[in-house]
Amino acid sequence: GARRSERAQALGAMASGGANRARVAFYQAGPRIGNPYLEDPSLQRFLRLFLNGCDAGERGEIEADLERFGDKCAGPYLEMAQNAERFKPELEQFDQWGRRVDRLHLAEGWKYFKAESAIEGIVAIPHERKSPFARVHQAAKLALFTPSSGMYGCPLAMTSGSAYAIENLLNAQRAGSLSLQPKTVAELEEAYANLTTRDPSKFWTSGQWFTEKKGGSDLSRATETVAVGKESVAGTHELFGYKWFTSAVDADMTLLLASISENADAPMHGDRRPLSLFFMRLRRHPALATEDDDEDGLEIESPLNGVQVVRLKDKMATRSLPTAELVLEHSNAHLISPAGTGVKTVMPMLVITRFYNSITAVANQMRMRNLAIDFAHKRNAFGDAIVNKPLHLQNLFEYDMDTRGNLLMVLEMARLLGLADCGRATEEEEALLRIYTTLSKLFTAREVVRLMSDG
Repeated sequence: GARRSERAQALGAMASGGANRARVAFYQAGPRIGNPYLEDPSLQRFLRLFLNGCDAGERGEIEADLERFGDKCAGPYLEMAQNAERFKPELEQFDQWGRRVDRLHLAEGWKYFKAESAIEGIVAIPHERKSPFARVHQAAKLALFTPSSGMYGCPLAMTSGSAYAIENLLNAQRAGSLSLQPKTVAELEEAYANLTTRDPSKFWTSGQWFTEKKGGSDLSRATETVAVGKESVAGTHELFGYKWFTSAVDADMTLLLASISENADAPMHGDRRPLSLFFMRLRRHPALATEDDDEDGLEIESPLNGVQVVRLKDKMATRSLPTAELVLEHSNAHLISPAGTGVKTVMPMLVITRFYNSITAVANQMRMRNLAIDFAHKRNAFGDAIVNKPLHLQNLFEYDMDTRGNLLMVLEMARLLGLADCGRATEEEEALLRIYTTLSKLFTAREVVRLMSDG
C-alpha cells in the first residue's frame, strides 16, 4: 500500500509539474545581427585599402555614412524585410465591375524599401559625385543593404543599370554620335533624373525585360517581340510580344529589345532579326492617361501602357519580388538605339546588373559568416562553446577566408568601374573590367551556393 501511495504521489507531481517543466525547457539562443559595418573588421580594412588616395573629406563622409547605414540594416530594415517576405505580392486582374485593371498589391515592407533606396542614394551615389571612389562606396553600401532588404536589391540592379545605360545614351547624343528624336531625348532626361534622385516621391525603378519563352543567351533568335513604327506623343513605335519572366513588374519604366517590323504579325521562322533597344513606360504617358475614360466618365486608375499581366510567378524563393508573365499589345515605346544595334547598346546595363549580382552573392556570404561566428560563441557542445573546438574553428576560418577573397574581388571590380566612370581607366583596366563583370558573376554565384550551404 505504501508503494502504491508513493507511486500515486509521484504521478501526481509529474502531472502537476508538466507546465513548469515546459517553461524551463531548453531554448537555444539564436545568432545576433549587429551593425554589419562596425562588426566586420575585414570590410573596414579592405575599404581603407580601396579608398587609399581618396580625399580625406570624402573618405570621412563614406565611413560615417556606412556606420550610420549599418544601424538601419541591423534594425528597422530587418523588420521590414520580414514584412515583405511574409506578405507576398498579389495581382488583382479585374475590378468589381469586370474591368481589366491588373493592379498589384504589395507589402508595406516592399514599398518602404523603395523609399529608403531613394533616401539613401543607393542608385544615386555614383551619379552624384563623379569620383573614382563612388563605386566602392556604392558596393560597400550594397553589401550591407542586400541581406536586410527583402530582395529589393534586384529592382535596384536593373534601376542602376538603366541609369548607367541612359547616361551613356545622353552623352552620345550630346557628343553628336547618336541622333534621337527630341521627344525621346526629353523622355530619357526625365527618366534619368527620376532614376538617380534621392526624393522618394519622384524616384523611379526600372525593369529589364529580355526573357521570352524560347530563352537562352542567343537573344536575336529568342526574342519575338516586334516593334511597329507609330509616331505619337508617347513614343516612336508600338510593341507587340510576350515576356515570359519579368522581374520588378511594379517598376515605372523598362528597357527591352524588339525587332523593328512593318507588321505586328510578321512570322519569325527562327531567323535572326536585328534587335533594337527601346525605352517604355509601364503606365500610359501622362498626355494619354485620361483618353481612356469609359462611357460613364469613370477614369481607369493608373492604366497600363498596353501591358496585360498574365500571372505572377509562384516561386520557391524571392517571393517578395513581383515577377510576372506579360503580354505587350500596342505598348508605346521610344527607339533609343540605332536600328539593329540593341544588344550592343544595352551592354552597359548588363555590366551594372552583373556588378550588382556579384555584390549580392558576396553580401549574403558575409551575412552568413557573421551569423555563423556569433552562433559559434552561443552554442555549447561537450561542455564548451563550439568556437573553442579546433575542427569547428578551422571550418569558420576557411569560410571567412573564402568570403574575404570574394569580397576583395567585387571591390576590385567596383574600383575599376569607378575609374571607367570618370574616364581614368587605362586600356588594360578597361579590358580587366570587361573580364571581371562576366567571370565575377559566374564565380560568386557558384560560391554563394556552396558557402550558404556550408553556413
